Amino acid sequence: MKKLGLLLMGLLLGAALAQAQTLRVSGTVTGAEDGMPIPGVSVIVKGTTIGTATDMDGKYTLNVPSDAQTLVFSYIGYATQEVALAGRTNGASIDVAMASASEDIEEVMVVAYGVAKKESFTGSAESISAEKLEKRTVANVTKAIDGLAPGVMATSGGGQPGASSNIQIRGYSTINAGTSPLYVVDGVPYDGQMNAINPADIESMTILKDASAGALYGSRAANGVIVITTKKGSSKGGDMKVNFKGNWGFASQALPDYQTLNQREWLEYTFQSYRNQVLKTQTAGDAETIGKLAVKDMKAANIFGKNEQYNPFNLPVDELFDYSTGMIKEGATAKWEDSWADEIKASSPFRHDYVLSVNGGNDMAKYMASVGYLNEKGLLKTTGFDRFSARLNVDTEPKKWLKFGVNAAYSRTTTNSLNYTGTSTSNVWYSAVLMGPIYPIYLRDGKTGEFILDAEGKKQYDYGTSRPSGAQMNFNSMGTLMDDAYRLVYDNLSTRSHLDFLDLKEGVLKGLKVSLSLGADYRNGNDMMYY
Repeated sequence: MKKLGLLLMGLLLGAALAQAQTLRVSGTVTGAEDGMPIPGVSVIVKGTTIGTATDMDGKYTLNVPSDAQTLVFSYIGYATQEVALAGRTNGASIDVAMASASEDIEEVMVVAYGVAKKESFTGSAESISAEKLEKRTVANVTKAIDGLAPGVMATSGGGQPGASSNIQIRGYSTINAGTSPLYVVDGVPYDGQMNAINPADIESMTILKDASAGALYGSRAANGVIVITTKKGSSKGGDMKVNFKGNWGFASQALPDYQTLNQREWLEYTFQSYRNQVLKTQTAGDAETIGKLAVKDMKAANIFGKNEQYNPFNLPVDELFDYSTGMIKEGATAKWEDSWADEIKASSPFRHDYVLSVNGGNDMAKYMASVGYLNEKGLLKTTGFDRFSARLNVDTEPKKWLKFGVNAAYSRTTTNSLNYTGTSTSNVWYSAVLMGPIYPIYLRDGKTGEFILDAEGKKQYDYGTSRPSGAQMNFNSMGTLMDDAYRLVYDNLSTRSHLDFLDLKEGVLKGLKVSLSLGADYRNGNDMMYY
């Protein structure tokens, strides 16, 4: 009996000691944004496997060792939090409000009917964040899409600074009608120029690819929709923030020029072609006789111009070729060697871009204002793009059930371009490559090769009055490029406003929201063509 009493006393003492070595804590885990309980949150003693999970009401209870220092609260989509246990007593209550993880920001996209989380969105869409856009140094935001969205094809076209890319979403949907997508800026379809929008003002872009995603916009969304959301003010901290960003750089040609013939090669091939023409009608005769007849025909076709003014070598044309081989004699040296393809291109065209922005606000109002300037020279001489832009975005919430905001933007763009395409001789990209290398760009003395200057001591373009047909007779593509001008100036004004009712977080009308969006786009263009 005595032994049994001692055994019971030992068991009671052990239980008391065990109870003294643990702490019982409990609490509720909610979301910091909406205050709703979060079920399934992992609550673990840091550095151990001791833990539990919250129930459907976000509540938990856990016995932790008395020497435990920290509790760790973690859940997918929320930032992990650590709570110190120092000073806590048995039965302490520890409530935690978990904030959304920063990664979730990238998973939220602006769609036709508002904002949706990517994992809950059932349509086909792709979101491009401001961080991705900032890595692209472009004047037109459409050029930043290239390679960032699967199923979207972007082609740059001719490379004119400020020009838009040709965007195709999920391929071509028509043969004769337009294939460009619908652009929506801050909730309203956009009718302005895409190069009027400063990429630095964009918060995100969402590409809606299928019919369900763009259903709100009807038939206009047949080729897809690109939703652009501009930056807004921030109420974090309450202080005004000022940011300045400047970019400087030089452009270069991405692909090398086509390999073309030099003067010697060009004349040798030309001589060979005329020699073959002679052989078609005259089979008798030695190489020298045939060669002299070929040179005679070349002169008659004005290959060398009047009085051999376009003979670039120091030997007369009659003595220029070795008739036995059809090659130019080794002793011949060039008096000039102009490259039309190199002459039309600018050397390292300069680009500079500046953006100054301010943003701030409080719980009732937020604002963002920005001004920007961009100047970009083209790889082709005389071409370029210039833009001045300004934007003001104000949002206010005077009541919990009322929000409204205004977004206004102005830009002035100036585009200097070539304005010639295809096989037109005025399209210098085309004609400069096809120009025979023996023909000089500027007037030269046929005997010495020296430039013939005007009364002011300046070089004069050679318009080739005696050049043969097909070699820009009475024309000079370089002179056209430098003397002609095509300038397009646009003033762009866009306004957007929205009015939101209700959107309450609690009560009978929770989840009900009424929105009214208004927008207007105005542009005025001024063309100047001189030729």
